[in-house]
Amino acid sequence: MEHNDTPNTNQHEQPEAREVESTPRTAPLIYVASLSDYNNGELHGRWIDARLPVDEIHEKIIAMLAASQDPGAEEYAIHDYEGFYQFRVGEYDRIETVHAIAEGIQEHGEPYAAFVDLVGTEDASLDTFEDCYRGTYPTLTAFVDQFVDDMGWQQEIEKFGQRTGLGPYLSIDYSDLEMALRTEWDVIDGEAGVHIFTR
Repeated sequence: MEHNDTPNTNQHEQPEAREVESTPRTAPLIYVASLSDYNNGELHGRWIDARLPVDEIHEKIIAMLAASQDPGAEEYAIHDYEGFYQFRVGEYDRIETVHAIAEGIQEHGEPYAAFVDLVGTEDASLDTFEDCYRGTYPTLTAFVDQFVDDMGWQQEIEKFGQRTGLGPYLSIDYSDLEMALRTEWDVIDGEAGVHIFTR
């Protein structure tokens, strides 16, 4: 069973989010099982698409329990899941919560799963995700390169260097900038690359 300080950028527009393709290997699915059957040593349950409307998911769970050989089958638990990336679905997570996460994954893929894992199910929503998400990049270095380019810092340094004659002595410390970004922003490693979130 799978239980399983950036530089001040206020004066500039932040770089546009760039999202790397991260289609889930499978749709977000949950395996819901009858607890009474499980406690009696029997496996009785069914896989359900967590993207379905909540009412429909509950109907499928009720139908699964009704089909049990145990006439007293009334309780259930989520005993397995697929398509949620690194997010761990709990045995007794509310169906409404699991459904909301599945919808976010359907729309945004792995980055949304990483976001929920980062902030927790109580604080996660599509709105907060869209406010915080800055994109997915192959590496943090690739993001920093794009960040510097979007902010126009290299061009400003070159202009200043030309005016002052200090050009040969001026450069951006990309290594320190990466460290600053990791300190002030959330950088989550994933299958598709690194997911960047502001706090």
